[in-house]
Amino acid sequence: MMPENWRSQKSDDIHYSVEKNTQKLTTSHYPFWRWWNFLVRILTWMKNSIFMFGIVIPLCSSLSWRALFGIQQFYPDTQLCQADGALYKREKKFEETPDRGFLGKSFARHFNRFWNYILKGGVGTFFVAVSMPVLCTVTSTLSVILAISAPLWIPVVTLIVHIGGFLIYDFDSPDDSNKIGILFEAIIWRLLIQGCIQPVTAVLVGSIGCPLSSLGITLFGLLRRTCRGFWDTIIYYIVIKPRARVPSNDSFVARRIAGPGLAADFFYQIEPEQALAAFESMLEREELEAWKHHMSRLIDQPKEHFK
Repeated sequence: MMPENWRSQKSDDIHYSVEKNTQKLTTSHYPFWRWWNFLVRILTWMKNSIFMFGIVIPLCSSLSWRALFGIQQFYPDTQLCQADGALYKREKKFEETPDRGFLGKSFARHFNRFWNYILKGGVGTFFVAVSMPVLCTVTSTLSVILAISAPLWIPVVTLIVHIGGFLIYDFDSPDDSNKIGILFEAIIWRLLIQGCIQPVTAVLVGSIGCPLSSLGITLFGLLRRTCRGFWDTIIYYIVIKPRARVPSNDSFVARRIAGPGLAADFFYQIEPEQALAAFESMLEREELEAWKHHMSRLIDQPKEHFK
């Protein structure tokens, strides 16, 4: 059985991992919540550092004083079985675990014996006899020194981490929009650009730029309208009025947009002689139609008589 604050996790269906954690929550609804995070982080890291450097390494690790001077057997660590996620002793539980490995115990047992008796027994004995006392003494002594001095260097490390969070990456930010360089964003973008430069620019643009732009647009419109009217007047009285006529089709010079033949409210203007000639032509056509009808009746009269 594992303690309550230990958690065994399974990832990718083949790998197990175990974690020991204590969860602490701080709210960002109140001012100075980052300083509260700073204090919580100092206390948490100091407790973890004192536990790691003051208890685990000098008393429970494989390079501890207990490993150097202890008489009774102890296990410095345990290994998480990747088959079912349970905790077992490395040596003692090898034969008791189910045969679920890739190669099987009949083959893996030789590697286990070679590792335990040759490498760990032979080479390890020489290493333990020569370098183990020095490593245990130096490691445990440095760990105790770090544990005792944790109240001195943990706040400095925590402060450096928080400064790095302001300058590089804000891992405490509850907002996911931007976590990179929030200090530069707050000072340069929000305070300097949006808070100082943008209002001044808005005042200058609204009081000077927009009126000048409006005046320029108005003057340009008046000048363009005056020049266009002057040009149209000159062209009309010099070219169009004395020389132009109504075109019968469109060309590159003029395009018909209204007038006779294009709209119902426009008519052609002709001379009286032209109107009289058209009227006489229409009368002659009517007379020809009447004569044609009379001659057709005379031709068809015998046929109608002897029908």
